[in-house]
Parts: sequence; structure tokens; C-alpha cells
Amino acid sequence: MHGAAESAVNFDSVLERLGAESSQHFASTRVRMERRRLLVRPFSQVLEVDVEADGRTIGAFVKILRPRSDGVQELEATRRNIAREFEVTAKVHGGFAPHAGLSTARPIACYPELLAMVTERVDGVSLQRLLARARGFPSEDSLKALSTTMRAVGAWLKTFQALDGPDGHVFLDQIRNYLDKRLQPLAEGHVIDADLRVRLLRYFDDLARKVPLSDLASVPVHADFTPENVIIRDCDVNVLDFTMAKAGARYLDLSHMFMHVDLLKAKPWFRAGVVDALTAALVAGFDPLLRIDHPLFELLLMQHIVCHLRQMQMDPPALPARLYAEFLRRRYLTWLATRAA
Repeated sequence: MHGAAESAVNFDSVLERLGAESSQHFASTRVRMERRRLLVRPFSQVLEVDVEADGRTIGAFVKILRPRSDGVQELEATRRNIAREFEVTAKVHGGFAPHAGLSTARPIACYPELLAMVTERVDGVSLQRLLARARGFPSEDSLKALSTTMRAVGAWLKTFQALDGPDGHVFLDQIRNYLDKRLQPLAEGHVIDADLRVRLLRYFDDLARKVPLSDLASVPVHADFTPENVIIRDCDVNVLDFTMAKAGARYLDLSHMFMHVDLLKAKPWFRAGVVDALTAALVAGFDPLLRIDHPLFELLLMQHIVCHLRQMQMDPPALPARLYAEFLRRRYLTWLATRAA
């Protein structure tokens, strides 16, 4: 399944199925498909195509999952995963239908036997690219527009959580165990010292005691809510890629996006005050009354930072990115040490 030739055959098969079902998916019995580009990721490949149908051009993405190992069981698990991702995408897309300006990619087709799903392309600019406009000294109008966008991103997340969500609760002891499983190799690898690990767990316990029970109800979480997965077109917000979607903590996605935007401060061409204005707009769009020192928010932000440290430990970048990673590492350690003091 991992060979380039086999992947090409799979894309051929998916496009053939789409063409055979064109009246169902594109309201046309005659379509022409043009391949544009192939994106190769660790566990998936995504082919962008243009579908010509009766004078219309419909952009689409064909995603094929790659099994993480050989064997029949892994193959079946991958088929279930692509079917589940398509089901979640369809459910979320339908749930956002009444909410103007907030949406997701339209689901088109799913072929679990081919490990594939197809969604309509969302045109626009990624939030990652849009945030580049905040560098230096953005004009008042530019900063106002960016802040409006960030509030809309927060509103998208709040709306997502209000969709028909899971029952149940989040258990803080499970989050603590998850955190310590990442702190332990960091301490063993001398990224942090053993004393800091102990102090961070103690700090976690202090925060956990302050979390209201009402905040522990499970909500839908995207689990990869980053600027790269948000597409902005005019004032509309579209969120992509529900591969990792699940039930989880109320502020898990919000604190993750907050961390990624706040990381702009680590680059010298972004001013801290500007970045703070953007993260404040993000949080206000989600909940105008929420403070970032809320115990559950800070607890989850700490988890994300520790996970990022662990990721850098497992996959150290080459030069010159290694210099930036080292700067980030020191920045994270300062943040953690300050909280655990």
C-alpha cells in the first residue's frame, strides 16, 4: 500500500468511480477531471483535481489514507478510519448549514474499500498565511480586520461544540497521566530536569482542584485546530481535516489554537502587543467572559506546550530550523518554570 505505483492506481480507481457516479456527485452525466497537485503526508496522500461539468469547474480533494503498518487488521482499521472521518465531516458540514459565514468542506463521496474520501475544495487563504499580515506595524484597519477574523475563528469553535455532541465527562486524572507520559521522556532525555517534572505535576494538581465540575462535560473537539487547517475567504471561516476529531475537553481546541498564534511572538518581526490582540480576539470570539488564566484553559495549554517539546525531542529539525527550535525550547522552558515556581 505504500508504494507510489499502488497509490497512483488507487487514485485512478477513485477518479473512475467519481466519473461513473458523476450525476450523483456533480449533477452531470459527463465530466472531465484534471489533476492539479499531489500532497504527500506521513499517513495520507491528497490529490487536488478540477472537475469540469457542464461548463462549471468544481475543485475537489481526493484523500487516501495509508495504513501505518502491514497486515489485514491494520487495513481494516484504516478503512474504518476513512469512513469515520467522512461521516464526521458530513455531520459537521450539515450542522453548520444554518450558520452563515461558518462552515467546512462539502463532503462528496467516500470509498472505504479504496481507503479514500472526496471533499469539495474550499477556496480562500489559510489562517497561517493571513496571520503574516500582522508582522511589523500593521495599519489600524489591517489589525481590525485580523481581529475580526480571529473572533470569527473563536465563534466557529463555539458553534462546533454546540452541535449534537457526545455525552460524558472529561477525567482530569487521565489528562494528568497523558501529561506525565510526555514529561517522563523529556526528563530522561535531559530536556527538563526531574525536579521540574515533579513541580509541573504538582502545579497540574493545583489547577485541577480549581476546575469547576461544569467545565468537565465532554464536547466535540477537532484535535488538530491549527491555523493551517482554517481557510478564510472574505469574512467566512472554513475548517478542514476532521481526521482526529473526537470527544474531549471544552478548551482543548481553543488552547491549541492559542498556542500556535502566540508562537508568533517567537519571531522577531511580530510585535507582542499585536499578537496579544489577536489571541484576545480569538478567546473573545469563543467566550467574551473567558480569561486565559482559567484553570482548565491553562492546564490544557501546559499540556500542548509539553507535547510540542516532546515532538521536537522525537523529531529534531535540521539546521537552520534547529536554531529556531532551540529558541522555542528555551521559551517553553521559561514558561513552564514560571508556572511551576
